[in-house]
Amino acid sequence: MFKRLTVLISTGLPGLIRLLVFLVVETKYNLVDFGHFASDLSLVQLISFFTAISWAALVMTTVTQSEQPERALFKVINTGVVYLLLFSLIPYVLYKLDITKDSLGTICFIAGWMFYQISRHYIITKKEFTRIIIFDSLNLLVFIVVLFLGVTPLIALTFSHLAFVIFNLPKLEHYSFSLVTIEQQLNGLKNGLSTFLLGLGVYSLPVIFGLILGAEYSVLMGLSTSLLIMIQLVPRSISAYFLPTISKTLLSDKTFALKMHQQQVFYTIISTALLSALGVIFVYFVHKLAVFEVLLIDGALSLIFLLLFNIIITVLAFPFSDLLMSHGNFKVNLIGSFIYSLAVTAALILFLIYGNNTLHAALLMVAYSFSGCMRFYYVFYNARKLLFIGKVSY
Repeated sequence: MFKRLTVLISTGLPGLIRLLVFLVVETKYNLVDFGHFASDLSLVQLISFFTAISWAALVMTTVTQSEQPERALFKVINTGVVYLLLFSLIPYVLYKLDITKDSLGTICFIAGWMFYQISRHYIITKKEFTRIIIFDSLNLLVFIVVLFLGVTPLIALTFSHLAFVIFNLPKLEHYSFSLVTIEQQLNGLKNGLSTFLLGLGVYSLPVIFGLILGAEYSVLMGLSTSLLIMIQLVPRSISAYFLPTISKTLLSDKTFALKMHQQQVFYTIISTALLSALGVIFVYFVHKLAVFEVLLIDGALSLIFLLLFNIIITVLAFPFSDLLMSHGNFKVNLIGSFIYSLAVTAALILFLIYGNNTLHAALLMVAYSFSGCMRFYYVFYNARKLLFIGKVSY
């Protein structure tokens, strides 16, 4: 019971810390600067799907299967650094185009986030969840101290991430200059592209709403994403608990893998239902108590609940996308995410051209949810085929 509790807490801490970061930043910055921070953070996290999430996911599938996990980890890190250098020009271009406001902060955050995600996923593979809780808590403390020393929020976040990395990477005696194989790099990039396409809709909202509806809506979407992303905490912890086992046994013992998958699906559905209900109650009371002023603006509750539904659809697909990833079928996840992003991008373009009020924003969120349902069906269908037939058709 204690182990499962530590898994839950350790998986949930990044989401909770993100929410607390927003609360701390709100006390120090005015609404316009707060909106710029929310927009910048969303943009750099989109870039980080290729510089951090790609390689963090690779840790879960390659390091666990290696006879020399520390050496395999450093191969992943080396590969991440190479792609970090390739993508580091993007934040500078966005700053020059006046899309982001904190040029140094965005570059520093992307680097720190990459090392943090890889090292954190490495600790997850070792199942040292108590250690994660301790150092993630230290992250928040470091962020608060550094922020009030006068640096920007993104740079403060970078320092907090590096504090985690310093204490959790293995000794350098295991280091080598080699990279992961080309096939593994392609799998990592496929996963990064898949998560980028899937995250494009949600993480672009603070930027798009800020451009069309004003800074208060940018803050609303940034804050709402942080609040509602908490619904993913338990399903994420369930995924972290089951994925390494399913990955190891899918080829050697499909019956056992199927049993583990069915348990993951059951726990994911129950936890999502309970957390969604709690989320609705929490948002209602926060609105009534006026904890955040932006929750009182026109259409705020409608937009939040539509975003909630979109996140629920995404969460329910976790067990099936995890199953595909554990079997190395990154292509199906990529195609599913492409279907989602294509529909979302079309809706975003229409909103940018014609959108000018909260009704149009609500229609955009409906389009998001419809796109999420299409992706869910595609991933679900192919994942179930993998278990029962052993083949996946693309």
